Amino acid sequence: MEPAASSSRVLAFTAGNRRFGIAANLVREVGRLPRLTPVPHAPPSLLGLGNLRGEALPVVSAARLLGLEEQAPERIVVIEGDHPAALAIERIDGIVSGGERDLPPFADLLDRCFPARIGATGHRRAARQSDAADHDRLALLTFAIGEQLFALPLEDIENVLRVPAEIALLPHGDAATVGTIAWRDRPLPLFSLAALLDLPARPGKDARIVVARIGNHAAGFTVDRIGTLLHAPQAAVDPVPAALLRSSAETVIQAIYRPPAGGRLVSVLSAEHLLDEELTATLSRAAARPRAAAARRSARTEPLLLIESAGQRLAFPLAAIRRLAPAPARLTPLPQAPAFLLGLTGLHGEAVPVIDLSLHLSGRAAAPGRSRLLVVEIAGADAALLVDAVHGLVRAPAESLAKAPPLGTETAAIGRVLQLGDGMEVTLVISPADLFDALQRKSIAQTGGKPAQPE
Repeated sequence: MEPAASSSRVLAFTAGNRRFGIAANLVREVGRLPRLTPVPHAPPSLLGLGNLRGEALPVVSAARLLGLEEQAPERIVVIEGDHPAALAIERIDGIVSGGERDLPPFADLLDRCFPARIGATGHRRAARQSDAADHDRLALLTFAIGEQLFALPLEDIENVLRVPAEIALLPHGDAATVGTIAWRDRPLPLFSLAALLDLPARPGKDARIVVARIGNHAAGFTVDRIGTLLHAPQAAVDPVPAALLRSSAETVIQAIYRPPAGGRLVSVLSAEHLLDEELTATLSRAAARPRAAAARRSARTEPLLLIESAGQRLAFPLAAIRRLAPAPARLTPLPQAPAFLLGLTGLHGEAVPVIDLSLHLSGRAAAPGRSRLLVVEIAGADAALLVDAVHGLVRAPAESLAKAPPLGTETAAIGRVLQLGDGMEVTLVISPADLFDALQRKSIAQTGGKPAQPE
């Protein structure tokens, strides 16, 4: 409870065109309203998450919290406590004595609106059910150069980026050396993978940069488009036939993956052999004096897949994702199913439920034409999430991830937040296990307790 003594010093402010105050000893700081990340299914008073001095804090409308009409807040008051939050207000009026302003119990109101989550479940079941089976699979990210399919092991990939508008070109460079781009506060050397492999490229709007780890250094490689995420059985990954290893140039291909049902072969590249000795030496010289901040960056990272749904960027732990697939042209409908459960589709001989993630999060259907399926494994079974777009892979440093603050009872699927410093925007990290718990509860509620049955 906030102190009510009239002699205490109070920070005075205006919200909803009315004047209020809060005990000054509860205020951590004041500032401008930051850039906000919306939170699906949040209480109406929660405007979103803001990045405040490197911490993701809930930004709550003081007017809405008090049942008043909001009047375009421009400032925030950060309240200290076990679960800090920022009140969005219209203006700061100054410091006054306690008897001059109404002192609503903001701490109590916030506690009731955003109860602390007890026993976080975000990671206890998202781990894959069979570690032994994982040891028999090779995680690969596929991509295309022209009409050819290639892949790199996920353990060698740091990030997947859109091609930026500004690239510092390298004068008098060869065809393979493109230039440098800014990445994580330092220059990243950029190479054309098509030129390195002596293949024709067909770059377009789907072109991406795959950031690979080569020894202790990172380098970017342009590809025409990103393909699917594979967990290839080791039995389907063959060494390159000896007859093809005519010279050291062919060592860039370390294996061949044979997809099931006679799909196209995928050449698995070796990251450490993508560059020849001269280019590797150039890369080493360029990275010889990294910035001190980059040198202190934690070696512990977690791979996350960045997707777009309901008009915002979200992240999924890569450990729970089985594969990416194109959106199906046809689905088998399920009678009496909730609207977000679109139906069943066949994937590798199995019937998999398809869920419109955007419809669940925002009430708006996924964007037509460019949507993808994110196949997620939960408790040994697969389900497919229809998402608006897949933006790429990021290997997030441990210090960029934090537990999500209390955001309301309907937001349990948001287990963590990611802050990479790319424009000061917070990215919500979804816990697949908790997401499916929420979907199951919602499905039961909408069908009157009767699970949907296939026709």
